[in-house]
Amino acid sequence: MSLRILASGTLRDDPTPRTSASGKSFTTARIRTTDKDDGVIWCSIIAFNEQAERLGSLRAGTTVAVTGRAGLKTWQGKDGVPHVSADLVCDELIVLQAKPRPKEREPREPETAMANAPFDDFDDWKS
Repeated sequence: MSLRILASGTLRDDPTPRTSASGKSFTTARIRTTDKDDGVIWCSIIAFNEQAERLGSLRAGTTVAVTGRAGLKTWQGKDGVPHVSADLVCDELIVLQAKPRPKEREPREPETAMANAPFDDFDDWKS
């Protein structure tokens, strides 16, 4: 039996696509959640398959809701000390408020007709 979790929050950074040692693709991200008692809580998300593609298409600042199960990860640090962290393994990802990607602007041509026009002090305009 695994613990089911529902977390909603804002993506801290753009999600990161990764590949495991066995060659399996996945995407990781961190979301900022808030709790009235504890304040800000950071939650690490791991998504596989279609959810990984969907998560990977989002960008920092997007608000999401993630349903999944708690997954424990153990590793040994550079100093030889073992570490354990809990991650949310994504089963379902819902975008609550998307942050659009900036559109690439085409460079504007200078308006040469107006740039070469003589200066007019508008004296001939009468009210």
